[in-house]
Amino acid sequence: QLKQETGLKTEELLCCFGEFPHSALPGVKSTLYDAVFQNKAANGFLAPELSAQAVATNEAAVVKLPLTDFKTTISVCLHISEQDFDKQLTLLTNTDLSFANLSKMYAISRLCRRLKLKPDDFIILRELTVIDPLSSPDAALRFVRAAKEAVSFPLKPADIKFMLRHEASDLTNRELKDEKIALILTV
Repeated sequence: QLKQETGLKTEELLCCFGEFPHSALPGVKSTLYDAVFQNKAANGFLAPELSAQAVATNEAAVVKLPLTDFKTTISVCLHISEQDFDKQLTLLTNTDLSFANLSKMYAISRLCRRLKLKPDDFIILRELTVIDPLSSPDAALRFVRAAKEAVSFPLKPADIKFMLRHEASDLTNRELKDEKIALILTV
């Protein structure tokens, strides 16, 4: 059902609930990981610092390199802006360069693209629905259905969050000051 609702391939959905397939199976020449992070045709460069071997080495290291050291490269490979990279980073449990974190960032970017959500809206809907779409296939399906419904609303997720919780990144712009209320009442 999740595959039908999102249009994502099975291989892409695996990233939502685990790690990127990064080891080639017998008879298969490349992996999804290589197609995303080692694809010169799509990215314009090869990224040896993000090779499966380099990430595995980092995972085994005592002191791990952070994802932020590779911000530009990862952003290009995931086809997201560096600002969106920063927003996605807030959804991770740590900032280590690891297959798990790269998988989550890939899954979020694919879900946003397929659901036609901005990363800010993805984060807000995740907060409002209290559904972590990367926790299980059932949770992902519930989130996808909620997101599709939210996209059809006349209000943006940020407006809904403000109305329900009086929270917003631009709270001072949204609040009506006494002067503005007086001006409205006198017109």
